[in-house]
Amino acid sequence: MKSALTILLLSLLVLTAPAQSVKNQEGARYPGGVVELKKLVYRHLDKSLIAKEHISESRLVLKFFIDKSGRAKEGVIIGTNNSELQKMARKAVRKMERFQPGRVHGKPSQTAMILEL
Repeated sequence: MKSALTILLLSLLVLTAPAQSVKNQEGARYPGGVVELKKLVYRHLDKSLIAKEHISESRLVLKFFIDKSGRAKEGVIIGTNNSELQKMARKAVRKMERFQPGRVHGKPSQTAMILEL
């Protein structure tokens, strides 16, 4: 009985530990929200190139990082090796306004962003 109770208590500690650390984290935010961010990215992507690559627009995924100062960097389209499409993604990321950076324990932190277009 004691071992079952010990296992139950340890399980509860393990399950609640990640929730406590998440409370001290805050993701980066873009001025105008996700809708404005997607509009900016779409303005820099060539729709005919996307069609030529046989990529459904609903499957486009942009991965990039937000540094501690809120600058976006290192944009890449996941799922294609097309160099022109990758250049467009990097250009779109360079054109982004500053984000409100993510925070961990109240301090600015680099954040990875994945944006489904």
